[in-house]
Amino acid sequence: MAQRPLPPAPLRTLFDQVAARFPGHTMQRIRTPDGRFRYTYASPGMRETFGIDPELVLSQREADHSWVHPEDRGRFVTALHRSADHLETLDEEVRVVGPDGGHKWVRSIGTPRRLADGTVVWDGIALDVTERRAAAEALERAVVLARAAEAARWEAERGAGAMPLASLLELNDAVGQLLAILPAELARTDQCASVRESLARLMAQRVGAADARAPGAAPRLTPRQQTVLALLGAGLTNRQIAARLGTTEGTVKLHVAAVLKRLGVSNRTEAALRAARGLD
Repeated sequence: MAQRPLPPAPLRTLFDQVAARFPGHTMQRIRTPDGRFRYTYASPGMRETFGIDPELVLSQREADHSWVHPEDRGRFVTALHRSADHLETLDEEVRVVGPDGGHKWVRSIGTPRRLADGTVVWDGIALDVTERRAAAEALERAVVLARAAEAARWEAERGAGAMPLASLLELNDAVGQLLAILPAELARTDQCASVRESLARLMAQRVGAADARAPGAAPRLTPRQQTVLALLGAGLTNRQIAARLGTTEGTVKLHVAAVLKRLGVSNRTEAALRAARGLD
């Protein structure tokens, strides 16, 4: 069977211009009457965003979709056939494997049309939705941990104890991951700031409680050092800590150095882990 010609140059130029406006690429995909898939156009964004060589994809007389993660490939091909059989819009999210073995999440969208000879054609787009998927996963983790925190608070009110600092650090890390990939205007809202401040206060209380329970065995930190340690565990930078405490970045650096020295650790991560273990 002769290969179907690529879209004309003016159309490819238009596709390229459209693709340049978002993280992803445009493509033209066909299913031949005998049920085989082939790509007749792929914009340069395929390489730039996902690390896939568009020329290699276009050279395949029958697309093997080897760039799709093995766990998603069968579902994707099934969705393609369903879209072609019923002329339904394709809208699928799959993982695309890059040259380094890592993967990105891709949302593939295209509305099919059937030609006179039975060939089905999709003029579609593929969007990089990795950050959105990561945000959803981080939010899911945060919700699970928040429910655990609520259960721990309820237990504490009954006298069974308080939520461990390690769990607070885990919750704070999940929230931090979510805020890091939210749009800036959302991450700066009062609600987000309130969540971070509440977590910092709780961690400071846990650090203080751990120090008070074992004054002979644990290194003693001043109240300000305890606060700095809690904010370190919350993932704040020296500049952010300085703004939170109303002091200078140079002063915060001195506090951080003092905390590391008193705990006998070499970096912030080790300090947070020591705090999670109750400064043992």
